[in-house]
Amino acid sequence: MADKFDVALQKESTKMAAPDKYIKEINYRINLYADKYNIQPCVIKKVILQESHVWFRTAGGSFKNVFPDISEATRARWGIPNQVREYGLMQVYPHYALLDGFNPKKIMDYDIDENIHAGVYHLRDFFNQMLDHLKKKGVTKWFDIFAFGIASYNAGVAGVKNRLVFNANGTLNYAASFVRLPRVPTQGYVTNMLTWDID
Repeated sequence: MADKFDVALQKESTKMAAPDKYIKEINYRINLYADKYNIQPCVIKKVILQESHVWFRTAGGSFKNVFPDISEATRARWGIPNQVREYGLMQVYPHYALLDGFNPKKIMDYDIDENIHAGVYHLRDFFNQMLDHLKKKGVTKWFDIFAFGIASYNAGVAGVKNRLVFNANGTLNYAASFVRLPRVPTQGYVTNMLTWDID
């Protein structure tokens, strides 16, 4: 039986001239970068479903200033606006993609391969940062590490770190930490990641 991701992908593929090609391309890239960055394909699918409902031309509604992350000369050379939104399947900011060695013009042009590659790279990078931070704090429960690692893709690593609550004995208080996350975007994000049944 088709899961939520497959249903959404099938629906969005009907907007394309070649629906089967769109489906194969998305699944191929997911599996390719899942292997490259050691992330289960189902996790990537959940992020894509949450971020864009599996439509590659999705653009975010919020804008972020590119300064001081990149210089004016760099911005001009790549044709990046002063304020950028998130693009594509995994909702990637082009200036962050550039800082990590990806092509921001491809991100802004909704290139499927570049978007999934950059998105999975960021997901692994954010997860690793949270993993290191939590392990240094003595957190060993995989559930806690996974939940707050996933949260960092939505709220940023610093945004999650600053909301963690630890008990007097130094252990992580998951419930108290969770309710401190931004309620609508991030709490819902994590809940979906943990509860959606996607292969």
